[in-house]
Formats: sequence, C-alpha cells, structure tokens
Amino acid sequence: HLKTPLKTLSVTNFPLSDSDWNYLSLCPNTSQLKHLELRDIRQTYFSLEPLIILLDSTTTTLENLDFEACGITDFQLQALLPALRH
Repeated sequence: HLKTPLKTLSVTNFPLSDSDWNYLSLCPNTSQLKHLELRDIRQTYFSLEPLIILLDSTTTTLENLDFEACGITDFQLQALLPALRH
C-alpha cells in the first residue's frame, strides 16, 4: 500500500511466484520505475508475460535494467526484445 510510485525496485536471490510477478506487472506503483534490478532470480521458473507487461508499462521511465545471474535463455531474451526496444 505505497502512497507514491516506486523509482527503484531491486530483488536479489528471492524466488518470486507467478502471483508475485502478476502483481508487480499490474501494480500502479511500478509504472514509473527508473531502475529495475533482478539478481540471482531464475527466469526459467515463471512466465515471462508479467515481466513483458512490466517492461511495457515502464517504457517512458525505465533507465536501468539489471538481470545479473538470472539464467535468461536465448529464447527468453528473444521474447523480451520487443519490450526492451521501447
């Protein structure tokens, strides 16, 4: 129940469930993110759709994106590229 939008979201070595990703992708407080850091989170364990929605919703504000040690495959990167191009 944040009263102001988040500017930075950093998640490190914490397993996020599909429902967590769905919430983050639709949460109004994440639409103005400038910095998104996802470190040591295995992207192979959830659907990429919520992450794509989150990236699409932050196209005008997101400046830094960090996927350190997330194990993203080439296939997953291809799925993310349209959202990253914005």
